[in-house]
Amino acid sequence: RAFTVVMVLVGVGVAMWFLRNLVEVVVGEEMRNLWGRWKMERKVGAMDGHFIICGYGRIGREVATEFVRFKVPFVVIERDPDVVRELREAGVPVVQGDATDDGVLESAGVGRAKGLVAAASSDAENVFIILSARSLSPDLFIVARSETEMGQKKLLKAGADRVITPYAIGGRRIAVAALRPTVFEFLDTVMRGDEVRWNLEEVEIRPGSELEGRSLRDADVRGRTGAVVLAVKTASGQLLTNPSPDRPLGAGDTLIALGTFEQLKKLGEEARSKS
Repeated sequence: RAFTVVMVLVGVGVAMWFLRNLVEVVVGEEMRNLWGRWKMERKVGAMDGHFIICGYGRIGREVATEFVRFKVPFVVIERDPDVVRELREAGVPVVQGDATDDGVLESAGVGRAKGLVAAASSDAENVFIILSARSLSPDLFIVARSETEMGQKKLLKAGADRVITPYAIGGRRIAVAALRPTVFEFLDTVMRGDEVRWNLEEVEIRPGSELEGRSLRDADVRGRTGAVVLAVKTASGQLLTNPSPDRPLGAGDTLIALGTFEQLKKLGEEARSKS
């Protein structure tokens, strides 16, 4: 009888010890999750002038990689809990939920954001994302992914500023690589900016800047900054490739230039500074 009592007490003790440790593990994990979510919410809440990436599939991941490379602040909206956990562990700002939901977009700071990338896997979902985002932030710059040419037209009608069809762009790049490999190598180097630090940048001319009212020849953009102006998008929206060096530059014109980071930075300063 004494042996039985001892065994019962030992069994109860072991069960209590196991239960206590189980509770500590569960509660500890939950507390860590709550703490992580709270920190992430604070991080997202403090963001301003950022981009929102809706969907973290293959396209969304590539967009995020480029944003990281160019030090562009962004937050991801993703519904898959496993992907959300992966992003949180990597320290990437993320909001879990449906990007078509107004509340989720607001949690991602859509009212403070500079732009949004609708990178969901279906055109229909991207249409709803655009409609929701545009209603919450009319001036938001929206780039959308499209699967088809018909989808591209619908996304533009829904309010996207730019629509990209990955398969079409991929096909064109493959054709260029096959037919004009040297041109492809140059474009890839410029767009990636990995080896020789060359980049393409767009620079808007501000009113009263040193460049306003002057021609490219008179302003000596190449000599003063080192950057090469490849095209000019006028304030009225006309795109001038290989622009005449004698054409006067106006406020609101956007220069599309090639150069190193330092050269493009200097060009940007001249386009903004007062004469």
